[in-house]
Amino acid sequence: MSKLKRISNLFFTLSSMLFGAMIASVTHSYFSNLHAIEYHYTSAPAEIAFLLIIPYAVAIALCLGIGYVLRRKASK
Repeated sequence: MSKLKRISNLFFTLSSMLFGAMIASVTHSYFSNLHAIEYHYTSAPAEIAFLLIIPYAVAIALCLGIGYVLRRKASK
């Protein structure tokens, strides 16, 4: 296996790990906000947790893009 293909696989694996971390982080933040609204009477909506998706989505897209480019270079 060529070096570029290994690095490409690394980026694809990193993107799937980031996806799992995103799901865990958003879920935790959402339910933490729900708890705070119910018991601590905060005014911020729980849906604010979904803003965490933006930086994760950018990082996942970058990893997938880099992995795709490296995979194409490796196949040439």
